[in-house]
Amino acid sequence: MNAWLSSKSSSGSETATGAAAGPGNVTYSLVAYPTKDNYEGRLYPWEWVSKVQAKSTSRHKWLVIADAAAYVPTHPLDLSTVHPDFLTISFYKMFGYPTGLGALIVRKESLALLHKVYWGGGSVLDATAQDTWRVLYSDSEGYMDGTRDFLGITQLQFGFQQLEELGGMKAIHAHTSSLQAWTYAKMSSLKHSNGAPVIKLFGRHDDTSKQSCIFEFLVLQDDGSAVSQVVVEDAAYDAGLAIRTGCMCNPGQCQHVLGIKPEEERRVSTSGIDCSSGFMEVQRPSPTNASELVPVEIPIGSIRASWVI
Repeated sequence: MNAWLSSKSSSGSETATGAAAGPGNVTYSLVAYPTKDNYEGRLYPWEWVSKVQAKSTSRHKWLVIADAAAYVPTHPLDLSTVHPDFLTISFYKMFGYPTGLGALIVRKESLALLHKVYWGGGSVLDATAQDTWRVLYSDSEGYMDGTRDFLGITQLQFGFQQLEELGGMKAIHAHTSSLQAWTYAKMSSLKHSNGAPVIKLFGRHDDTSKQSCIFEFLVLQDDGSAVSQVVVEDAAYDAGLAIRTGCMCNPGQCQHVLGIKPEEERRVSTSGIDCSSGFMEVQRPSPTNASELVPVEIPIGSIRASWVI
């Protein structure tokens, strides 16, 4: 992303492949990125929004959708200073209740560019049964199909009220940041008797401007090999600790940091191999003889501890 943004070229913006045509033969492309990685907790720059949009020309426009669902629960966000065309948030991630309720925030000028193909439910002002003729409600009303979660929406006021009682998002961010700094110092100092680290921590905790309060890690034995996530989870449960293990709904990044190749994941998954131990066995070239394949055990998931409120 940074390499593309720093380049003078807009990667063929005048004739972008798959670009959508708009009014006046202007074409559009959409860049989507998370402002916070939901696996390692890395933070990605809000400056990317304006840099992507700055690549627009008179004939081709670059729009941005920023996924802030994981970001807003612990970070203040001022949309008067950053201007994505589209922004997604999750109230469930902010408050823990109600589940399944979020919002897509759209700039009015960007909303006017959308062409809705599907329609039904509460988005329709008028329609006929003989063909696809319909009249949708204007603005956001025309994009909300089906019955809305009225009861869930009425509960949001209590979530926002609680945030304010806690001091607002700035206070929450300061609190989670202090916990992050304390936890990083403690976790990174854990050593075995031979001096080997106990924890392999993912992310960028050495730079708090690029890292949130998510701790994604492996527990290591004194020889550097990973302890099964199953063993760690059971031990944590016995100690009264709640942790999460696995790939945290982000298999791409998880497999990347654990060193699992896509073809290995597909083969193990489709072959029905038992991975209940927390490891998968794959065939890799021998360190001493590249022409010889040897079995290698790789952890299938990692461990997470998160600080929220």
